[in-house]
Amino acid sequence: MLFNLQRSTHFTKVSHLFPLFFIKHHCSSTPCNNKQPQSNPHKPHLNTTSINLSSLTTSILTKCSNLLTKPPHPTTTSPSVQQYLLDVSYINPRVTRKFWRKSEFQPQDVLELLLGFQSNSEKLGVDAKKVASLFKIFKWVGSRIKKGTSFKHLDQSFKVMIQLLVRVGLFKDAEWVVLEMGKEGILLDDQEVYSSLIEWYVGVDELEKSVDMYDRMRGLNLVPSLSCYRTLVNYLVHRDESKLCFRVCGDMLDMGMAEKDTYEKVVQVLCRVGNVLESRNLIKKAYVYGVKPSLLILDAIASGYCEKKDYDDLMSLFIEMDCFPDVTVGNKIIHSICQDLGVKEAFEFLNEFERLGYTPDAITFGILIGWSCKEGHLKNAIFYLSNVLSRGLKPHKNSYNAIISAVFKHGMWNHANDIVLEMEGEGVTLDKSTFRVLLAGYCNNRRFDEVKVIVEKMAQRGSIEHSPLQDPISKAFLLLGIDPSVLKVRRDNDVAFSKTEFYDSVGNGLYLDGDVVDFDQTMINVLDDAMVPDYNRIILNDDGLATIGELVHWGQELLVSGFSTQLKKFHASNSGFKTLTTLLEKMPNLHDNLDEETLNLLVQAYAKRGFVHKSKKIFDKMVKKKVVITEETYSALVKGLCKKGNSSDIRECCDFIQNKNWLPTLNDYRTLINLLCKNNMVVESLSLFEHAMMDYPHEVTEIFYGFLENLCGIGFTKTALFLFHELLERGYRLDQVAYSHLLSGLCKENHFSEAFVMSNTMLPNITTPNVDIYNVLLHGYCAVNDLTKVKEVFGAILKKNITIYTSSYSKFVSLMCNEGRYRYAFSLKDLMVKQSSSHIDITLYNILMFHLFASKNSVFVDMILDEIQEKRLEFDDVTYNFLVYGFSNCESGSRSVYYLTEMMSKELKPSNRSLRAVVRSLLEDNKFTEVLKLSQQMETKRWVHCSIVQNVIVTSFLNMGKLQEAVNFLENMIRKDLVPDNINYDNLIKKMCHHGRYDTASNLLDSMLMKANIPDSTTYDRLIQDLSVCNKIDDALDLYTEMLNHKLTPSIKTYEVLTEKLCECGRTLEGEKLIDAMIRAGEQPSKGMFGSVVSRYRFERNFTKASELLQRMQQFGYKPDFETHWSLISTLSRLSDRDIDDNSSNFLSKLLSESGFKPKKDVDRKSK
Repeated sequence: MLFNLQRSTHFTKVSHLFPLFFIKHHCSSTPCNNKQPQSNPHKPHLNTTSINLSSLTTSILTKCSNLLTKPPHPTTTSPSVQQYLLDVSYINPRVTRKFWRKSEFQPQDVLELLLGFQSNSEKLGVDAKKVASLFKIFKWVGSRIKKGTSFKHLDQSFKVMIQLLVRVGLFKDAEWVVLEMGKEGILLDDQEVYSSLIEWYVGVDELEKSVDMYDRMRGLNLVPSLSCYRTLVNYLVHRDESKLCFRVCGDMLDMGMAEKDTYEKVVQVLCRVGNVLESRNLIKKAYVYGVKPSLLILDAIASGYCEKKDYDDLMSLFIEMDCFPDVTVGNKIIHSICQDLGVKEAFEFLNEFERLGYTPDAITFGILIGWSCKEGHLKNAIFYLSNVLSRGLKPHKNSYNAIISAVFKHGMWNHANDIVLEMEGEGVTLDKSTFRVLLAGYCNNRRFDEVKVIVEKMAQRGSIEHSPLQDPISKAFLLLGIDPSVLKVRRDNDVAFSKTEFYDSVGNGLYLDGDVVDFDQTMINVLDDAMVPDYNRIILNDDGLATIGELVHWGQELLVSGFSTQLKKFHASNSGFKTLTTLLEKMPNLHDNLDEETLNLLVQAYAKRGFVHKSKKIFDKMVKKKVVITEETYSALVKGLCKKGNSSDIRECCDFIQNKNWLPTLNDYRTLINLLCKNNMVVESLSLFEHAMMDYPHEVTEIFYGFLENLCGIGFTKTALFLFHELLERGYRLDQVAYSHLLSGLCKENHFSEAFVMSNTMLPNITTPNVDIYNVLLHGYCAVNDLTKVKEVFGAILKKNITIYTSSYSKFVSLMCNEGRYRYAFSLKDLMVKQSSSHIDITLYNILMFHLFASKNSVFVDMILDEIQEKRLEFDDVTYNFLVYGFSNCESGSRSVYYLTEMMSKELKPSNRSLRAVVRSLLEDNKFTEVLKLSQQMETKRWVHCSIVQNVIVTSFLNMGKLQEAVNFLENMIRKDLVPDNINYDNLIKKMCHHGRYDTASNLLDSMLMKANIPDSTTYDRLIQDLSVCNKIDDALDLYTEMLNHKLTPSIKTYEVLTEKLCECGRTLEGEKLIDAMIRAGEQPSKGMFGSVVSRYRFERNFTKASELLQRMQQFGYKPDFETHWSLISTLSRLSDRDIDDNSSNFLSKLLSESGFKPKKDVDRKSK
C-alpha cells in the first residue's frame, strides 16, 4: 500500500444514490456467453487464476458502503395530519394556518384548504410532493368515517383534488378519487381530467381502462382534448385495434378535430385489414371539414380497393372527393386492373381518370404496353406507344423491351432491329435487359448470325467482356442462363441434311445438339418476363437492374424477400435506407415476416440513425418471439439508449449483461461505465466494471483508467481510492495515469493531506512530465498555504515547461496577494498571458483583480485596467461585477457606481452582490433618491431585489417617517414577484410590527414561507406577542402552532403573553394547556404564567384547579404571593368545614404543609 487511507472520512456528495445490485446483481465469474473475447496478442500474459475477481464489488461495497448509501431516514408509523399540513403550507400559508389547531375538519374546511392551494399553485407552480401531502390530508379526513364520525367530502372538493392530482401526474391517486366519486354518486364533468387519465392509461398500456374512460367521458357529452384523441388513436393503431380506431377517429372527426397525421394512420390500419368502407367514411368526414385526402391516404385506400378489386367504387371516391393520386399510386391502380381485369378495362379507367385531371406518365402507358404484349395484343401495345410519343413523353426501355418480345413471339423477328433503331432514335439507351431480349428472340427464331452481331455490339458498348477468340454463341448462351457445354449449335455434315433444323447466312445446315425443349422454354420465359418485368424477382437476383424506386413507380408491391435483400444491401446507405423505412411504414405487416438477419439489421440501422424508439420497439418484438439477437444488434441498441441517458434504459442495458444475453465489446463497456458514472450510479458501475474485468482480463488496466477518471470527476474519489488499492492488492500494476486522476480528485474534494502523501510517493517515479499532476499539486499546496512546497512545484513547472491551468493560477495568485507579494502575482499573470499569447483571455485579469480587491489594494487594480485598455480587451460581466463590488469594498463608492452604470448601459446584469454594494455606497453618501432610481431600473428590467436591498430601502423610508411609502414598496415587490428565492424579511416584519402594520408584517411572513424560507423564532415571537396585545388571540395561537411545527422554540415572553391573554379572554384551560405544553417540551414555565392561570381560576371560583396549579407552581420552586396563597387556604378551609371529604381535607393539609404550616396530628375535625 502506498499510503494508509482513512476509511471513516465523511463524504456527503452521494446522498442521492441508492445501492442497487447488492444482491440482485451479484457478479458471476463466468463470461456472458460461450463466445470468448479476443485478447490482444501483443500484451503480456497475465495469470488470472491468481487474481480473485468474483468478490471485487462485494469487497468495495463492504469497505466504503457508507460513501455510497444514504443514511436511513427516520420513519414514523402514522404521520400526523400536521405533518401533511406542513408540507403544503408553503403554497398558501395563510389558508393553511387556519387548520393548525383543528382536531376535526368540516367538509367546508377541506374545500377551503384545496381552493387555497389551487389558487396559489397557479402562480408558484405545483410540486408533486406537496400535492401528494394534500391528497393524504384528503384521504385522512375522509377516513374518519371509519371511526364512527360522519364525514363526507363536498362534491367540489373531489373535483379540485382530482384536478390537482392530474396536473402533477399522480394518476394512480387520481384513479382512486374517480372510484370514490363513483361510490358517492358524484358526477365528474371535467374533460381535462378525463383526457389526462386516458393519456395515462395509454402510457401504462391499459387498453381496456383507457377505452372505458373514453366511453364514460363521451357518455357525459364531454369532448377529449386534441392531445388525448391523438394519443389514444395512435395507441389503438399501435395495438391494431381497427374497430376501435374507426370509432374513436370517427368521433374525433365529428368533433371537428380533423388532424391529418392521426386519421392518416387510422385509414392505413383499416385498409390494411380490409375495412375499406370504413376508411372511405372517415375520408368523407374529414373532407367535410376541408381536409382533402393526402397522397398517403390515397395510396392506402387505393391499395385497399385494389385488394378487393372494386375499381368502380375507387373511381367514385375520386370523383366524390374531387381529387386524384400521384402518378405512382395511379400506376399501382393501372397495374392492378391490368392484372385482374385486363388492359381494356385499365385503359378505360385511365381515360376516366384523365378527365378528373390525372396526368399519366410514360410508365403508366408502359404498364399498358407490357400487359398488352403479355395478352398478345401487339397492335394495342404499339397504339399505346404512339400515345406516349404523341404526348411528348419519352418511352421507357421496358416498353420497347415488351414490344420487341411480342414481335419475336409473333414470329416477326426481322422487324426487331427496326424497333431498336427507333428506340435509339428516341434517345433510349440500350442496356443489358434489351440485349437479353434480343438474344432470346433471335435464339428462339434460330437466327444465330444475328445473335453473333448482338454479342459483338454488347462487347463494343462495354456491356460485357468478350474476347475475339471466344465463341459468340456460347457467350450468348451464358448470358441467357444456358450452359454452352450441354447445348451446342452444330453443322449437319450429312449429305442428306437429315439433322438440319435451320440454315445460316451462307446456307450451312445447322441443328441444336442438346435439350432443345428446355432451351426453347428458357427463351420464351425470357421474352415473357421482359413484357411485364417482375421487380421483386430482379431485386432478389441482385443483378443491379432495379431499385425500390423503380418497383414503386411501376405499381408493384415489395415482397418480404425483396425487402430483406434490399435492407442487407442498403442498410449502410442513408438514401437507400430512407426509401426502405418509408415502405416499411406503409406496410407494417412486413415486420412479422422478416427473417432473423433482416430484423437484426433493421434494429441496428434504426439505432445508428438515432431512431432509438423504433429500434427498441422492433427489439422488444424480437425478444417476445425469441428471435436470436446478435451482439452487433445489442451494441447498436445500447449505444442508442445511452445517448438518451434515461436511467431505466441504462439499467436495461446492464440487465442484458447480467442476464448473460450479450458480451459487450471493450468500447461498449467504456460507453456504459461512463454513462453510469455520469448518472451517479456508482454501485452499478462497479458491478459492470467487474464484468468487464472477467470478459477482458488482459485489458483491465485500460478499462480501469477510464473508470477511475469518471469516478474522480463526479466526486467519488474516495471510492476510486478503495478500488485502486483493491486492484493493487490483487496484483495489477498501475502507472502514473491512475495517480494523476486520484490526485486531481483528492484536491478537487479538498482532501489535500492524502493528496500530498500520494504525491511524495509517486513524484520520484515519474519519468515524463504530467501536466495534470503538477497542476493538482500546485493547486493543493496553494490551498493550504504551504509556500515552500509551492515554490518547489512551481520551479518544476517552469523547468519542465508545463502549462499552468487557470484554476491553479487562481490559487497561486490568491496566495501571493494574501502574502503581500503583489509583484509576484503580476509576474505570474504575465507568464499566463505569454502562455496564451494566441488568445489573451480577460479571465486572467479578472482573477488578479478579484484577489487584489480582496486584499484591499485598489492601486494595483488601476494598473490592470490600464493594461486591459492597452491590449484592447473587452470587459465581460465578471469584470464589471468585480470592479463594482471591489471599489465599493475599498470605499470608492463613486467608481463603483460608475462601473455599475456602464455595465447596465451594455445590457449586462449585475450580480446581487454588486447591487448591494452600490446601494450601500449610495446610502452612505445620503443619495437615497439615486437608490430609488436604481430600484426603478431594476423593476423595469424585472430584476429581483435581494433581501438586503429591500431592507435598506424600507428602512430608509421608515427613518424618514414615510411608512406608507415603505409599505407600498414592499407590496409592489411581492405583487410583481421581484422577491428572490432566498428572501429574508425577519427584520422588516419586526419593523412593520413596531409601526403597527400587522397586515403588512403577515404578508411578508407569508411571502417568505411561499419561497420555502422559514422566519426565525424572534420574528414569530414579535408577531405573536403583538397580535395577542391587539386581542387577536386566535391568530396569535395559529402562529404559535405554526412556529412549533417549524421546530422553532417560542420565547418565555411569548408564552407569558399568550397565557395572560387567554386568561383575560376566559380561556383559562387553554392557558393551562400552554403551561403543560411548555413542560412537555422540557422548558420551565415562568412564575407569571402560573400566576395568570391561578388568578383566573380564583376569579372563576374554581379553587380546586387553582390549588392544583399552585401546587405545581411550587414544584418548580416558585412561591406564590401572600394574598393569593392565603385566599386559597381560607377558601379551601371553609369548603372543608361544609363538605366532610377526606380528599379535600388531605389536599388542604398537603397545601398547608407545603406552604410551611405544621398542622397537629390526629386532631378531631369537630373539636375545632
